[in-house]
Amino acid sequence: MSYFYALIRTLLCLCALVFNGCNREEQNPESRLRIGTLYTADVLPLRVAEAEGYFTDAGVDVEIIPFQSAMERDSAFSARQLDGMTSDLVGTSLMRAKGGGLRIVLLTAGGQTGVGRMAILASPRSDIFITDDLKGRPVAMSSNSVVEYVADQLLSEHGFSQDDIRKSIVSKIPMRLNMLIEGQVPAAILPDPMAAYAEAKGARLILDDREDCIGHAVLAIRSEILETKSVAMQRMLDAVARATETINTDPAAYRQLLSDVTRTPAGVKGAEVVCYPVNQLPSEANLARVQGWLQRKGLLKERTSYNDIVTDEYIR
Repeated sequence: MSYFYALIRTLLCLCALVFNGCNREEQNPESRLRIGTLYTADVLPLRVAEAEGYFTDAGVDVEIIPFQSAMERDSAFSARQLDGMTSDLVGTSLMRAKGGGLRIVLLTAGGQTGVGRMAILASPRSDIFITDDLKGRPVAMSSNSVVEYVADQLLSEHGFSQDDIRKSIVSKIPMRLNMLIEGQVPAAILPDPMAAYAEAKGARLILDDREDCIGHAVLAIRSEILETKSVAMQRMLDAVARATETINTDPAAYRQLLSDVTRTPAGVKGAEVVCYPVNQLPSEANLARVQGWLQRKGLLKERTSYNDIVTDEYIR
């Protein structure tokens, strides 16, 4: 009998915990944030904050939702299914131009040597060995994206005209990687660590932006969320800053997590964890450079001022 009553008490306690947990969610919706991401290395600080319990310590509930492509992520953001997203200066500028209210609150990768590298690679089954071999040859990339922006910048710096650049649109990064390795496209542009993985599989490096990493990755938040969930936002960014400092103290400790986040095998040479920017924002010059490219492509009529799209309110 005593066992029966003990079991009843245990079940009642469990029910109370579940009820209180549900009740907490109902009473504190402002403490929850949904962030859309891609399978890219700039997401690592968010994942470390999640894995190390830093979000919980800060008192914020962050759900990280990965997408296969920027198009899918942007669609979810536009449909208000996300509070924020990891993105870039191209994506945020286009979203803002279409009437999407958002602000950039953090630089997550780029702006320093080796951090956020993108590379144009030749398939191991292609006859492309030097930059000039790319003229008139399809290069797989996503359209109207930071990937296309970086490809145009790298190739134009080597004397390519727009007529010299032939683009094959493959939006999903994993598909682009596999097509490159299997020889289904002669060349492709990829971010690290997928670029490093492709090299390990025999792809040949033709060009990269290792020196200045021009494809700046950022965290963008819907404007209304900044007004209605400002406390949760600050807590999330404090946790991300803590996670970034943890990574930078011992990058090697997070190789496996980076591999899991980006879906690449651990230990790939060149795919080591790098140091990430802490409490930084993209520069005004880089935003102007991106928006100038968008205008030349006819994708942007008017530029958005730096202070209208970037906020330093949450940088400590």
